[in-house]
Amino acid sequence: GEDFDGMNEVYTGYFKPGEMPARTCVGVTWMVGGCRVEIDGVARRRDPKQHYARHDPEAERH
Repeated sequence: GEDFDGMNEVYTGYFKPGEMPARTCVGVTWMVGGCRVEIDGVARRRDPKQHYARHDPEAERH
């Protein structure tokens, strides 16, 4: 439907061809809180040795 078409347009426009992550789409008639989309994701680092900064909730308090 219309919601899937819009989600698919964003998905294919955001990721590069050949690098799109796997996905599963399931149609439902109702979701908690009136949500229209639920997304689960799995990712991996290209270089597992590279250090990435972690989110620090304490930094937001100051």
